[in-house]
Amino acid sequence: MKKVVLLFISLSALLFAQQPDTIISIIDPGNRPGTDFTSLQAWADARAGDLTLRNTIEVAKCRCTNGKADTAANISKFITDSTHYIKIYTDTTEGFRHQGIYPSDSSNVYRIEDSLNYSSLLQVITSKVIIDGICFKVIKGNGNAITLTDCRCGGYVEGCLIERNKDSLDEHGHGIRIDAATKPAEYYIRNNIIYGFKNDSLYTAPNCGILTYPTGDSLRAFIDNNTIYYCKYGIWNRNYNPSIVTARNNLIQNCIGGNFYVTEQYTKNSTNNISSDTTAPAFGKYWRNTIVAFMDTANRDFHLIKSSVPATGNGIDLSHDLFDPFNTDVDGEIRIKPWDIGADNLNDTSKITGVNNIITLNSDNQDPKSFSLSNYPNPFNPATTISYKINSGGRIKLIIYDILGKEIQRLVDEWQSAGVHTVSFDGSKLPSGVYVYELLSSNFIACKKMMLVK
Repeated sequence: MKKVVLLFISLSALLFAQQPDTIISIIDPGNRPGTDFTSLQAWADARAGDLTLRNTIEVAKCRCTNGKADTAANISKFITDSTHYIKIYTDTTEGFRHQGIYPSDSSNVYRIEDSLNYSSLLQVITSKVIIDGICFKVIKGNGNAITLTDCRCGGYVEGCLIERNKDSLDEHGHGIRIDAATKPAEYYIRNNIIYGFKNDSLYTAPNCGILTYPTGDSLRAFIDNNTIYYCKYGIWNRNYNPSIVTARNNLIQNCIGGNFYVTEQYTKNSTNNISSDTTAPAFGKYWRNTIVAFMDTANRDFHLIKSSVPATGNGIDLSHDLFDPFNTDVDGEIRIKPWDIGADNLNDTSKITGVNNIITLNSDNQDPKSFSLSNYPNPFNPATTISYKINSGGRIKLIIYDILGKEIQRLVDEWQSAGVHTVSFDGSKLPSGVYVYELLSSNFIACKKMMLVK
């Protein structure tokens, strides 16, 4: 009887355990009003501790004012697990996130830039970390842009721009290096653009866009939808064990030593990658010795264009991936089917082209029955309720525009489950006129008009 009671109490405690609190800190090297810390390192030093005991998720929301870049950070004093973790990111709605092109020195886009001495711009040793939408530049010296170690509950690097300064292309270091010493670790490296990690012939270990460097079989990595350009090697699984690294939808070009270092290093699930060299492994659906056009490589704009064949439309859809699904690209926009190969998805934003109430659906693979969208009342003053139904879970965006296409407000930008959702829109501070609300998911885009009458 006691065992049954104890079991019931344990299950009840598990079911009703308090959800962790999310603590958001503003990081701004320019120290704009509202800033909590002027560097990522200061945040890490102040907020470090056992998050499992504190029952928190620690978030560094990064922004930049006065064009001032942040400097290198070493983050190793957080105790985390699968539900208590750290996140370092830039918001897609506030103008501090990149637009897929490395920003200028006067830009307000947050970035980490520094010279290295066998170190990293960002080194993280913890069980779980998410790094999203950050720009990294190695000014000079030997070292990696990002090094992650022992992320046994997940190390995520997504939507980042990573490059080495043109004056230090021959120094040693990698774009992203992921390690595992003694504990099993999992990494998800996706939607990143990595440039310039070429290296000097003096170094026996070649520079790589992405390097996996486990001890034994202590690491599992999923490397998806990255664009890597002008490195010594594109991706290198230095363990040489083909059972631990999966590479899908990667676009690797102009890597002077080879795009995938050594053959047969990747799992059988690796597929739909593009390489510009002839020696790359022929796993899955794979294009070797294939050149892909970009928007402007001279200015490091690696967005795809209509002539970016065969990258456009030839990726596999990972929005329902068994391991860790995602549906965005490097710009933080939702990928519209069919998926492209590389960090950018050419078909990722809607275009308001019609004049009727329902305006556009710009994907060939959309099912009109998979969603519904409406608002009531319409016309309205000053508020209206927007309702929508989605038949499958995924990342959803609901954005309000004025009639000229200027974004007014982003009402929703998050992962949502299937079903009916409602959200209120308040136009009390807006002038009368016609406004457009746009619903985006991984397999549809829909827009409708509404009228504010005061």
